[in-house]
Amino acid sequence: MLNSAIYRASWVHKKSGYLERGDHPLVQQVAEAGRRILAKPLNRKKALEVSRQGGWPSEKSKNNYIQEFLELLLKVSKAIQG
Repeated sequence: MLNSAIYRASWVHKKSGYLERGDHPLVQQVAEAGRRILAKPLNRKKALEVSRQGGWPSEKSKNNYIQEFLELLLKVSKAIQG
């Protein structure tokens, strides 16, 4: 999902005639940091109980990480554009 967000942004910049921001070192570093964060398994303190309602905690946390990463990537892209 992280790569697709970067590729989409690069594609839009390329079609609009702007320089591709996905090749910028800062964007690449932020993307690598996001991949490292998502690659780590979450520490689980307790086993899940049968009575627990809702989705898996790890999926919710990963979605939060992805959302935060995409927001950070958007801020970095805006900062690069000046």
